[in-house]
Amino acid sequence: MHRQHMGHYFICRWQLLDRGLQASPEWARASRHPNKGKNYDGELQWLQATQRALIHVIAAVLAEIDRRIESGNSRWSWSKDERLKQPLAFDLGVQLLSPVATLAELGGKADARMDRLKEGELHARAAALARQAPAYLARWRKWLADNQQAEVHDTDIEREPVLLLESPRSTPLPADVSTFFSNFVHDSMAGFIGFGMPEFEANGFGLAKFRRIYAGNRGDDFLRGMVVRANEKKIAAAQALRTQTAQWRMESENYRRANPNPW
Repeated sequence: MHRQHMGHYFICRWQLLDRGLQASPEWARASRHPNKGKNYDGELQWLQATQRALIHVIAAVLAEIDRRIESGNSRWSWSKDERLKQPLAFDLGVQLLSPVATLAELGGKADARMDRLKEGELHARAAALARQAPAYLARWRKWLADNQQAEVHDTDIEREPVLLLESPRSTPLPADVSTFFSNFVHDSMAGFIGFGMPEFEANGFGLAKFRRIYAGNRGDDFLRGMVVRANEKKIAAAQALRTQTAQWRMESENYRRANPNPW
C-alpha cells in the first residue's frame, strides 16, 4: 500500500511539469500566505526546486539507460547483471554531471545540483526527456532480455531507479487522488530548503525515491536480505541461460564445420 501511495504521488508530480505546479493549489497557497516573519518568502522557489529535482533524476536515469545500451564498443565498460545506477547520486562510479547538460554548463560538483535546477533551458531538456520514462523502461527491460542479463536492484530498495521508472504514466489519476495530493500532502522537502537542508543537494535524490518504513535493524536487514536473494536468483537464471546459449552456439558451429555442404 505504501509503494502504491508513493507511486501515485510520483505520477502526480511527473505529470505536473512547471506549468502544472504553478497552477496547483499548493503553489497558490504559497503565493498568498507567507508567514509574518517572512521566513518563507522563497517558498515558490523551493517548491519549484523539488519538482525540478524529481524530473532531473528521472531524466538522468533515462540517459544512463542510453549509456548502458550504447556502451558495447565505447570506453564505458559494464559487467553483466550490473544494476542500473542513478547518475546524480553519490554512490556512483559514473559522472555526477546531469546527463542533459554539458561540462561547461554545470561542472561536476555536487554543490551545483541546486543551481542547475534554476536553468530554464536545461530543465526544458530534462523535462522533455523525462516524459519518455515509460518507453525507456520498456526499452531497458527488452535490452536486458535480449542480452540475457538480469534485472538486479539496489539493496537499499527505496532508492532503486527501476521502481521509480515504473511509476510515471500518462493516464490521468482519479480526480480525488489528485485533489488529495494537491490539498493535503505537504512537500516537506521544499520547506527544509528554507532551513538550509536541501536534500537533493546532499544526496542527489530529493523526492525521487520511495520511503522505507523503519522496522528496526533486524527489519532492515531482513528487507535487504530479500533483495539480495532475489538478485542472486535472477543472476543465476541469467547465467544459466547464457551458458545454455553458448553451448547451443558451439554445437551449431561444430556442426557447420563438420558439414560444410549439408545439401
